[in-house]
Amino acid sequence: MAALGFSPDGQLLTSAGADGSISSHFIKIWYPHTMSLVATLNHSSWWASEITAVAFSRDGKMLASGSGDSIRLWDVATGAEVKRCLNFQNQIFSAHFTFDGRLAFGDGQRVVVWDAQAAGDCLARIDVRGLMWKSWVGVRKVLSWPDGTLVTAADSIKVWRPVMAVEQE
Repeated sequence: MAALGFSPDGQLLTSAGADGSISSHFIKIWYPHTMSLVATLNHSSWWASEITAVAFSRDGKMLASGSGDSIRLWDVATGAEVKRCLNFQNQIFSAHFTFDGRLAFGDGQRVVVWDAQAAGDCLARIDVRGLMWKSWVGVRKVLSWPDGTLVTAADSIKVWRPVMAVEQE
């Protein structure tokens, strides 16, 4: 499974995913018009699985990447890893920055929304309740509206009103 994403201004393209080699643990950032490589980010660790989700923040300054073991946030200008949250039990399939700057991702069983500006190793988690309790497909895509409403795609399309309950790990 490959992961692709354009920056909001269309000036950068990011790619990651399985290609049969160790490079499935790297994120590459490109100039799409010339396909020249801008940067390579190392998402690997001795336990890492392939990267299956990437997303630029709405201002294009941050990049999120997701795999079976972690979600990571990167500074696009420097290529430095900014934050990491580990110990996921399911593969991350989708990452999306909401209009208010939060990071929403689907991990196959649920959608979790993080405050991407929060301090600490693992960000605050807001679970969208009642999601996909009988689905075999799992959440494959997450999108948002400016009012905080989330849209998820799995075995069906669902619209979720903003949820305010916070669950700390």
